[in-house]
Amino acid sequence: MKKNLILLPLILTLGMALAGCQEAEDQPAPVLPTAQPTTQIPAPESSPQPEPTEAIAAATQTITPTPLPTATPNPLVPEGLALLNYRTLAQVEELGVISQADVIDLAFSPDGRYLRMRVPTGEGIHRDIFYDLETGAEVFSLEGGQRVYFQPDSTSIAVLDGGLTHYRLPSGEAFDPYTTDNQAAALSPDGRLLVEFEVHEGEGDGTTLRLIDLTSEEEVFWVYVAGKLEKEKLHFDGDGQRIAVTYFVPPGTYVTTIWDVDTGRVVYNEYGYSEIALHPYGSEIAVSSSRRSFISLVSTVTWEQIYYLGSAEEDPGFYHVSYTSGGRLIYALSDREQTKAYFWYPPSGESIDLDLGLDLLAVTISPDRRLMATSNKSGSVILWGVRE
Repeated sequence: MKKNLILLPLILTLGMALAGCQEAEDQPAPVLPTAQPTTQIPAPESSPQPEPTEAIAAATQTITPTPLPTATPNPLVPEGLALLNYRTLAQVEELGVISQADVIDLAFSPDGRYLRMRVPTGEGIHRDIFYDLETGAEVFSLEGGQRVYFQPDSTSIAVLDGGLTHYRLPSGEAFDPYTTDNQAAALSPDGRLLVEFEVHEGEGDGTTLRLIDLTSEEEVFWVYVAGKLEKEKLHFDGDGQRIAVTYFVPPGTYVTTIWDVDTGRVVYNEYGYSEIALHPYGSEIAVSSSRRSFISLVSTVTWEQIYYLGSAEEDPGFYHVSYTSGGRLIYALSDREQTKAYFWYPPSGESIDLDLGLDLLAVTISPDRRLMATSNKSGSVILWGVRE
């Protein structure tokens, strides 16, 4: 009896549990949400969405304005030019032309990149135009009574016009001025020595020359010249050991004088020649005159004539006589039916057969001996060379 009483509660409990399970199976399963709601609360009409600003733009370089393209350089001379010597000079061809009238003097920078062209603008006044042959453009110009020296590294020029001022190339920026109470006349190749001159008006019309050491600004020596001096006629030789000048003594005599730089002693004196050119190595000088139909080459050892260039039968004579770098060539102008350039090989005096067929005003050969420039009366400056 007791066992039946114990089993009855267990049966009742089990029955209730089974009934609960059946009831749970009859209930539908709850539905879970499949995604988050996509509805957003709209912003008030008074608060519009901000526009994007440059602060959120891409990298800086993408918004930097692209520079405008510059003019393409137009070099006037090609690369690969042969040295000009007594064998190749007669083979020169035209390389480029600069339209510039009335150019009475020409000079190259030591590296051949820049060309100076001189145009007269008044009595004793001229304009020096500097042309960059690599870009084919004028870089700057100077006007006055200046005398110009390219510096050995071709990055600047020294200008004598009253005093001494340097200018950078190609910008034309002035720097390092030197002032003097006299007229600056000539500068040594190393830029250390300056010749000043002082003209004495009146009886005799003499000129005092003073040699100044620019490193100490002290006078080395002075000399008196009994005549009228043109500073363009005053020169140092290639190593700066001698100073030469030609000057006029009234009523009608030209005098050529050479001084030793260290002592101020006169080492050569000659009459009748109006121009002088000093050999770059100092071994000889060339003296000439438009009144004489030859150029006399004189040894600086014996101070006697070695030989002469040209013919005594020709008339008139030669002017603007120059040596090339190293003294490998000598050239000059002469007025005959038209002004022509003449060329010689100094060691032998042999003439070089080259007729450019132009009525010339000036001629020059670059220090590196790869270019020649001429100006003519038709208003052109022509560059010449020999292609390798």
